[in-house]
Amino acid sequence: STLTKYQRVDIWDLVGLEETPSYQDALAHNLQPGDPRWTSAEIVSPTRHLFLDGVLQSESSSHIEYHEAMVHPGMFSHPNPKRVAIVGGGEGATLREVLKHKTVEKVTMVEIDEELVEIVKTHMPYFSNCSDLVGREADCFQDPATQLVIEDANHWFAQEFSAQDAQPAFDVVILDGLEPELRSPISTGLYESTGTLEFILKSLVDDGVLAIQIGRAPTILDPRPDIGFNAPREEMFRALEGMDQVEAMFVYEDPHCGFGEPRAFLVVCKSVDC
Repeated sequence: STLTKYQRVDIWDLVGLEETPSYQDALAHNLQPGDPRWTSAEIVSPTRHLFLDGVLQSESSSHIEYHEAMVHPGMFSHPNPKRVAIVGGGEGATLREVLKHKTVEKVTMVEIDEELVEIVKTHMPYFSNCSDLVGREADCFQDPATQLVIEDANHWFAQEFSAQDAQPAFDVVILDGLEPELRSPISTGLYESTGTLEFILKSLVDDGVLAIQIGRAPTILDPRPDIGFNAPREEMFRALEGMDQVEAMFVYEDPHCGFGEPRAFLVVCKSVDC
């Protein structure tokens, strides 16, 4: 556990009492037929979990599925994504998924918490492991295409794209901050501030795509979205719907991300052709 300048970071190793060994565990411990350890958690490898301010962000057993769900629908919505921006994503897994696309020439990652980046590199290095990607560096952060900017994304986008003559810089922007309903002090501005959303959209080319992870998928038991815990998300939806630059919005869900409930994601397009 570490308290950074911006948030509390916890990394836990957990083993369920009813878990049994995986195939990899069996190989590592040379399990043979009839070994009683097949039916217990004695040699089960723990699952490592990353929490920010007490909220689960990702885990070692499902980080690939989660970040694939977040990144690839938005990336494939653009015909030729070469320049990509990532807002947040300090663990490096979102960066890893973006670098899987051979068209990508430059990734600008704007992360506010430098300590988080180093903590996850040390304790969960597989998040930013690009060693199996052809033509990329083994460490995603060391790839020539990667530019890591340690700054508040609200300030950075305002500084880079508030001018009248500011030119679009990105084909795709992926917003990987803490989900809107948490109202975290370090990410609230990204969802509630119409100004920041406008600057992000302004940073995109005419057929640009904005992908956002928006937290737990709503259920039939939830209250009306504008009065329940999803109210911040609904405010963001309405802000985006009111912007002339937005031509299409698509919400999708994935139930296999390692969380106890399906996760929801949003793709926002500046062109109806996405």
